[in-house]
Amino acid sequence: MGFVMRNFNMFKAVWLIVTCCFLFPSTLLALEGKYYVVPKAELPIRSGKGTNYKILAIVKEGTSVEVLREDGPWANVRLADGKEGWILSRYLSSEEPPRKQVKMLRDQLSLLKNELSSTQTRLAKLREQLKACEAEKEGCLAKQSDITNKYNLLLTDSKNVTTLKAKYEKQLLEIDRLKNELTILRRENSQLKNDQNVKWFLAGSGVLILGWIVGYLLGRRRKRRFSTLL
Repeated sequence: MGFVMRNFNMFKAVWLIVTCCFLFPSTLLALEGKYYVVPKAELPIRSGKGTNYKILAIVKEGTSVEVLREDGPWANVRLADGKEGWILSRYLSSEEPPRKQVKMLRDQLSLLKNELSSTQTRLAKLREQLKACEAEKEGCLAKQSDITNKYNLLLTDSKNVTTLKAKYEKQLLEIDRLKNELTILRRENSQLKNDQNVKWFLAGSGVLILGWIVGYLLGRRRKRRFSTLL
């Protein structure tokens, strides 16, 4: 019977603890984790839950503490150096203190300013590079235009060369034709000269023969006249 009563009392104790956990969860677990001391000049960390306990340390605004548990208006905390004590929970906040936030914002602003300055410097360099690229582009376009003009001139010259070549070949054919005609004319001229020489030879021969005949006839006539006179 005594054993049953002891078990029953233990069950009641466990049930009471569980009920308290469900009914008052904020009292036991609300402040567990990392918290910061809210704005105040200085706050004491005491060895117990009350102002009559010994002061173990003095913390300033923004000090980071680890809340181990909460009991009523007091919270059991651990400092960065490992010391543990009690502090009034109303001076704890899960948010960083304004001064620390301002400092963090200032640091972020300074970082952003540095990044902005670096970005502006890079932007200025990129602008210079862009100007250089644009100048190089203009130079390339000018060279391209010059090359295009030279190419078009070469095309025109090539067309002219083709035309001149055709004319040259035509002139060569004409020269060959004239050479052939000249050869024929020379042959004809040579033939004419030969024919003319023959004609002159025949004419000369005819004149000689005619002269001989005339002389012969005149000689006979004279002989007859002379015979008649005798």
